[in-house]
Amino acid sequence: LVRTNKKISKIRNYERMISAAISLLERDKISELVCALCFLTGRRSTEILKTAKFTNSKNSQNLVYFKGQLKTNDASLKYEIYTLGSSRDKCKKALKRLRQIANTKDLSNAQVNSKYKSTVNYKVTPLFGKYIGHASAHDLRSAYVTICTMLYKNDTQSVNSFLSQILGHNPEDLSTANSYHKYYVEK
Repeated sequence: LVRTNKKISKIRNYERMISAAISLLERDKISELVCALCFLTGRRSTEILKTAKFTNSKNSQNLVYFKGQLKTNDASLKYEIYTLGSSRDKCKKALKRLRQIANTKDLSNAQVNSKYKSTVNYKVTPLFGKYIGHASAHDLRSAYVTICTMLYKNDTQSVNSFLSQILGHNPEDLSTANSYHKYYVEK
């Protein structure tokens, strides 16, 4: 048995954090759009900049089908993810605009990551620090799953199973979800 004393941090006023992210979707600055989309959809920054495709789900205004996951054996896999704050249509529109501004289609995933990683990570704390403290783009993914768990997980599903489902992890690999337990929502 491995013991960890991993401290988790508080998300302060998640509703305002969601509203702040939605308002960023109207901006034209690449790093701001990427940060907002990473948080509102829980996707990685390279997915947002290069591989992500969102299509509407008929199941809810809070759901989209996501295709384009990195770190998977099947890049054609499509599954439902939540968009925070009923931002589905705004996220789709912002993603389309971002792709026109960033124009990453001729870059490899590694080149996209290299080109944008530091500027995106640099923007996270100024944009969202008052809600989650000092943070990176990956931390936005952790904040996303924490909020989704609170809002959407049903009582019959384990937290790790739910996280694996919305993050696109292998359903048999429930331990990877442990790395996303970084936050809790302030009540």
